[in-house]
Amino acid sequence: AAIAAVIGAIVVAAAFFLGFIVLLIVAGVGLIVWLGLVIRFKWLQRSLRKQGKEPWPSPENRQKGQSTGGSAIEGEFTVVSRDADD
Repeated sequence: AAIAAVIGAIVVAAAFFLGFIVLLIVAGVGLIVWLGLVIRFKWLQRSLRKQGKEPWPSPENRQKGQSTGGSAIEGEFTVVSRDADD
């Protein structure tokens, strides 16, 4: 019984150790991916600013009427039927 308890304790300790190692690997990969995305977005932001465009315009700039590159289509419509499609 004492040998089984020692073997059980070793197995539990090994499982915790292996889990910790896997957690460190996953966290490391996540950190590398996050850093890659941050660097990519900073590079895109710099590239857009060199072209004279604001990458993510602030709400104040949008209210002043500065174009964000989007477009709006203005028009009229007529309601044909108010019946639900049930």
